[in-house]
Amino acid sequence: MKFFHYFFSITLFLILLFFIISPNSIITATKDSATLFVNAIFPSLFPFLLLSTLVQNSAIIAFFNKFLHKIMKPIFNLPGVSSIALFLGMVGGYPIGAKTTADLVENKFISKNDAKKLIAFANNSGPLFILGAVGTIMYKNKYIGILLLLSHYIAALVVGFLFRFYKNTPKIYSETSTIQIDFIKISDLSKVLTDAIKKAIMTISIIGGFIIIFGIITTILTEIKIFFVISKILFPTIEPELCTAIFTGILEVTNGISKISSLNILSLSNKLILTSILLGFGGISVHMQTLSIINKVGLSSSTYFIGKSMQGIFSGLITFLLIRYTNFSYLIYESAFATYARYSYGFNKLISTIILCFLFIVVFKILQIFIDVKKGDY
Repeated sequence: MKFFHYFFSITLFLILLFFIISPNSIITATKDSATLFVNAIFPSLFPFLLLSTLVQNSAIIAFFNKFLHKIMKPIFNLPGVSSIALFLGMVGGYPIGAKTTADLVENKFISKNDAKKLIAFANNSGPLFILGAVGTIMYKNKYIGILLLLSHYIAALVVGFLFRFYKNTPKIYSETSTIQIDFIKISDLSKVLTDAIKKAIMTISIIGGFIIIFGIITTILTEIKIFFVISKILFPTIEPELCTAIFTGILEVTNGISKISSLNILSLSNKLILTSILLGFGGISVHMQTLSIINKVGLSSSTYFIGKSMQGIFSGLITFLLIRYTNFSYLIYESAFATYARYSYGFNKLISTIILCFLFIVVFKILQIFIDVKKGDY
C-alpha cells in the first residue's frame, strides 16, 4: 500500500513537471479530448444514459422481464429483466451496460451476484462507434465495421454463457414474480425527468473527465517516448510503432485503434484482429469510467476485468475465423462498393420492413403488459 502511495505521488509530481515544461502539449491534448467528447461522445451517450434511467419506470422493463426470461435464464442463468442491460449496453456503447446494471441493483431488480455475471458481458462498444468511427472513418470500409461488430457481440454472448456457471447462489431479486415496478404518473413526470437528467449529466461529466485525463496521460507517455522504450526493452523484435499503437489502445481504445488502422507494417487482416481485441477489452479509460459507476452500488470489479479480458481474446479469434472462412475476406478488401450497390436498396428495404414489424409487435406487447399490470397480474 505504501509503495502505491509513493508511486502515485511521484507520478503526479512528474506529470506536474511535464505541465510546466510543455504546457502547449497539455493544452492541445485537452482540446483534442474535449472536442472528441463534445462532438462524438456526448451526443451518442447522453440520450442512452437518460433512456437507461427512464425505462426502469416504464412497461418496457416488464416486457423484457416477461418475454426474455425464457432466453436469459437457460443461456446466461440470469433473470429476464437483466436483458435490458444487455440490450442497452449493446446499442448504447460504453458504459451504458454498466450504468443500467448498477441501476437494476439499486432498484433491487437483480441481486449483486447476478450483477457480477451481467457486468462481465453487458458493457460493450456500440454500433455507432464500431460501424461509424472505426469501420467508415478509420478503415473506410463499412463491411469492416460489420465484421468487427459481429465479432464484438458474438464474443460478448460467449463470455455471458461461460459466466452462467459463476457462483450460482440463491436469488434474492431475480425471480420474475418479485419484480415491483413503479410506473411513471403524469403528476410525477416532471420530477422523474429532472432526476433522470441529473443522473445522466453527472455520469456523462465523469466520462468526459476520464476521457480528458487519459488523453493527457497518453500524450505525455507518447512525447517522452515511454512506449518506445518499453517496446525496445520487452519486445525488441517487434516494430516500436506497433507496440506504441497497442499500448495506446490498452490505455484508450479510440486512439489505439486509430494508430493501428494507419500502420503500414501489418496486413489488413492482422490490423482487424488487433482492433477487435482492443474493442473487446475496452481500454483502461473505459474501465475507470465503469468502475466509477459500479463501485457506487458495491459491485466487485474482478468479474468485470476477467470478462473484458476474455471478450478481447474471443473477439480476436472470432474475427480471424470470420475473415478466414466467410465472405468477409472478399468484402473487407473492397475499397469501392459499386459491386454490391445493386443489392443495397432491396436489402435496406427488407431490414426496414423487419424493424417496423418488430417495433409494432413490441409496442403492442408493451400495451398488453401495461393493461395486465393495471389488472394486477404483476
